[in-house]
Amino acid sequence: MRVVLDTNVIISGLLWGKTTKILFDLADTRQITICLTPKIIEEISRVLNYPKIRKQLDSINLTIDEIINYLLQTSELYSDISIDINLSDVSDRIFVAAAIVSGVSYIVTGDKHLLALKKFQDIKIVTPNQFLKEI
Repeated sequence: MRVVLDTNVIISGLLWGKTTKILFDLADTRQITICLTPKIIEEISRVLNYPKIRKQLDSINLTIDEIINYLLQTSELYSDISIDINLSDVSDRIFVAAAIVSGVSYIVTGDKHLLALKKFQDIKIVTPNQFLKEI
């Protein structure tokens, strides 16, 4: 099963090991495949440079390059596409576009703007807990 994870889910799972860590355990054992695009990688890199995030990276002895390399090794990378969808937060378009281009069944997010959609075409938009319950 292929999924798109939003930036907060990725960072939370990799740096804080919350419930979202289970998603990476599933990816490591090939039970799910995380699908990314260059724009999502750019977004993750940008957020990893926030002072609070950098502090957490330092505390667990990881670098931004190590996180990005891990993601590239454990995920499938797809080309970016442009989509015209009316979202309250236009920056969320990259996740919907990634879901379309990669043909995933789920976008896993904590973002209230994306969650408000509930579904886009045949793609379910769910929280990490909802996703884990469904699979």
